[in-house]
Amino acid sequence: MGGRRVCCITGIGVISPIGIGVGAFFENMIRGVSGIGPLTRFDPVHYGSRIAAQVNDFDPSAYIHPKKVGWMYRATQFAVAAGKMALQDAGIEISREDAARWAVITGTSNSDFEAFAQVTNTLASNGVSGVDPSLGPPSIQISTAAALTVELRLHCEAMTLSAGCCSGLYAVGEALRQIRAGLIDAAVVGGTEAPIIPQVHALLSNAHALSTRNDEPARASRPFYRARDG
Repeated sequence: MGGRRVCCITGIGVISPIGIGVGAFFENMIRGVSGIGPLTRFDPVHYGSRIAAQVNDFDPSAYIHPKKVGWMYRATQFAVAAGKMALQDAGIEISREDAARWAVITGTSNSDFEAFAQVTNTLASNGVSGVDPSLGPPSIQISTAAALTVELRLHCEAMTLSAGCCSGLYAVGEALRQIRAGLIDAAVVGGTEAPIIPQVHALLSNAHALSTRNDEPARASRPFYRARDG
């Protein structure tokens, strides 16, 4: 296909409903552990679907300085934590000179949902003057990649791609393309999402896009089953 050969993925970081860190994630994956359970991030009593694949036991302050945690919404916190894990897993220390030949490329379907929810909630309760303008920057899609470059001390190109559920894979593909073309030497890439908020859950639940197997959530994700739902 031409261009430079892309060697490999050298480090991996995972924040997921079935494990935080590569070891826990892989072990639970091969054991067939389901990450789906009762929805606890908000009261789902009025929803048809009352289950979700939540990331539990995630402490952002273990990866991000506590003073910065409040400036990042959950999807960005996930990305920063996973990015730091990936570099540690790779055993790579990046010098300031080398950083210019790197890129940070993230994929997300709709940025940080929580930011928009907070703006709309504040607007409804406090009016226009009550909306905090500082909520603007964290709500745009590039904010996750930008936060990663700052936290990883990579003074390099940052971009976010949005292609629905395929966004993370598109990010990997874009890094492959840039390395192959000789534009960069390496990249921190991946996908992040944190859509478990009332507004998004209501939309998907009312669209019958979520399983209502509330009594057996561990069996809710059955994409190839004839009697699947959601």
